[in-house]
Amino acid sequence: MLKSWVSVGFLLACSAGSTSVDVSGTGVSDGMQTRLLVCESSVTLTRYEAGGGPISVMVTDGQGHRVFEDDTAVVGEVNDTQSLPGSVGGWSLAVDPTGFSGQFTITLRCE
Repeated sequence: MLKSWVSVGFLLACSAGSTSVDVSGTGVSDGMQTRLLVCESSVTLTRYEAGGGPISVMVTDGQGHRVFEDDTAVVGEVNDTQSLPGSVGGWSLAVDPTGFSGQFTITLRCE
């Protein structure tokens, strides 16, 4: 029973908090970073990457379905925003910049 209340408390705390999460870095970056966000609708993914090398980005919706995945190596600059439809609930943004050198900011925002 305590586990259920803790889960409910976590979801309520996330819902009442921020409407966006981001992962950013400068220089040579490595290691997977994951952020969670509770949204009542779809989300917007904004990517700014300047430099070279691979950045793996994956977004899952409130039902755990993968709604975006890209692991293309960046050469130069990427500046992109797109709407991602999906299920209500706890969305996940996972970014792995292992091998990337430069500056990046990846943002997931509730619409």
